[in-house]
Amino acid sequence: MEVGKSFDEPTHLTRSEPEKSQHSTQHTVLEQAEGADAEKAEQKRVKKGNDRVYSYYVEAAGRRNFITFIFCLAGLVFGLSFPQTWVSWWTSSSNGSYKFGNSVYIGVYFALAGFSMLCIAAGGLALMVLVVPNSAKSLHTSMARTLFRAPVLWVLQRDDGEVINRFSQDLGLVDAAIPESTFVTIFAILTCIAQTIYICISSRYLAILIVACIFVLYLVQTFYLRTSRQLRILDLEATGPLVSHALEAIQGNTTINALGWDTAFQKRQLELLDRSQRAYYLLPMVQRWLGFVLDTIVAGIATVLVALTLFVKGSATTTFLGAGLTGIVSFALNVNTLIQNWTMLETSIQGIWRIKIFCEATPSEETFETTVPLGDWPSSGRVTFQNVYASYVAGAIDVLEDISFTVEAGQKVGICGRTGSGKSSLLSALSRVLQVSRGSITIDGLDINCIPPDVLREKFLALPQDAILVPGNVRENLDPGATLSESECIIYLQKVGLWEFLKARGGLDATVNEKLLSAGQGQLLVLGRALAHPKQVILMDEITSSLDSKTDYFIRNLIQDNFKKNTIVKVEHKLENLLECDKVVVVSNGRLQEYDNPRVLLEQPESHFRALFH
Repeated sequence: MEVGKSFDEPTHLTRSEPEKSQHSTQHTVLEQAEGADAEKAEQKRVKKGNDRVYSYYVEAAGRRNFITFIFCLAGLVFGLSFPQTWVSWWTSSSNGSYKFGNSVYIGVYFALAGFSMLCIAAGGLALMVLVVPNSAKSLHTSMARTLFRAPVLWVLQRDDGEVINRFSQDLGLVDAAIPESTFVTIFAILTCIAQTIYICISSRYLAILIVACIFVLYLVQTFYLRTSRQLRILDLEATGPLVSHALEAIQGNTTINALGWDTAFQKRQLELLDRSQRAYYLLPMVQRWLGFVLDTIVAGIATVLVALTLFVKGSATTTFLGAGLTGIVSFALNVNTLIQNWTMLETSIQGIWRIKIFCEATPSEETFETTVPLGDWPSSGRVTFQNVYASYVAGAIDVLEDISFTVEAGQKVGICGRTGSGKSSLLSALSRVLQVSRGSITIDGLDINCIPPDVLREKFLALPQDAILVPGNVRENLDPGATLSESECIIYLQKVGLWEFLKARGGLDATVNEKLLSAGQGQLLVLGRALAHPKQVILMDEITSSLDSKTDYFIRNLIQDNFKKNTIVKVEHKLENLLECDKVVVVSNGRLQEYDNPRVLLEQPESHFRALFH
């Protein structure tokens, strides 16, 4: 094992090395060509941006919710901008232009202030109660469904940090940075539009200046976004290897300490940390540059405005001219705010683009509506492998070759072999994790290729090596569907010998975590769940390999006593436990070597099982 490599990398069985080399080379060339084209397209997309990501975000938040939010902001801008015009009319009334009394002007002014407060409250509520929760929930659900529907091999081959980043850093932008930038950007756009109209009324020469200003600002933000978008992508992607390395160090802590790799791992961690901070540092630096450029442009606008009002005679009244000079200050601030938050939104929106690409580019397992009425299938649990060839990906090298055997209904069959021989691959083929390229696997006479993978797996009861427990209490882990009464839950916990232990620690409401249950107790809780929701076909993968002999013996007795009529296919590392099976499957290099009763095989001098056993 090399320093820095994953401790959980899946291993693949190979046939002949020349065949593998030629096959891999062809695929590598094609993958490199496709990868280069995809990389160029992505670089071009990042530089130019993509408006579709905004519509994707609006759809996630809900169009009606987003329109409500924008209307609230429009009302807020009106309530904040119109008082300037109202005050101008009020001051002009002294010349007889308007006939309203002061009480009317004062009342309307305060009404506008109250309207503004109402709109900002409504806008904040619309954003935080409607837009943010709906968008976060929708995007999280989309990614979760995408991940759950992805092929198992694809998930295993993904970098852990890459997947975690999608659900942490990218969704973190959806929860915080993007809503904040969206609020300020839309508010600044509407405010700038209102102030532009007002300033142009105060001096008609400013219309040309405003157009020129917009053109200059467009060039500035275009130039800035070409860099900031890429920096944001680098910032998001640079944390993936850092997280992956930390997870690998945690998972392989025992091995690292035993082999004295502490220094090497610390050095690698610091290198990845330094690399991740480069883009994180440069991003605020270019933002400071943008702020300086915008301040300079705004100062130039103010200078030109003052020059125009001093040296050019216009048709605007003195009142509107004064209001225009006053408004240019707030206009300058709003333009600065608009560009900065718009560019910040453009860089932050890359998180949503990454989510969109993740959901669209991730492959999914084959889904279809089965025309075969399943009912209570499988009712007996007869499993047949008939000349099965299987691989992880269609067209790849087969990891199983010409496998043929039959498990009769109710039989207990063990699978054994040396490391990398293909033991777990047999279970993977049975649950359609591997793709059967030739031959067939049938259960009670029905070919499993006729059944969608998700439906097929619901018909099995799978017990893996490590207990799978979800965050929550004991009841939720024992009875995920909430179909059992409290007394029934207690009965199943008593069967696996956990009730007395859990009773003193909160009972069914005790929170399940590493502090509550040991590895063996966690496996017992999983076994209790299996007893509560049994299936006719049970798949086991070395469920007692990491347990002490006492717990191992207890679990094996539970299985023998409670699953007498069920068909069990299990991978077993402890060969002595296979003597309890009706038959054993011996595999080597993805091929079936022997299939018979274990005691019969032990009596044969040339038996592969005998060689493994001794």
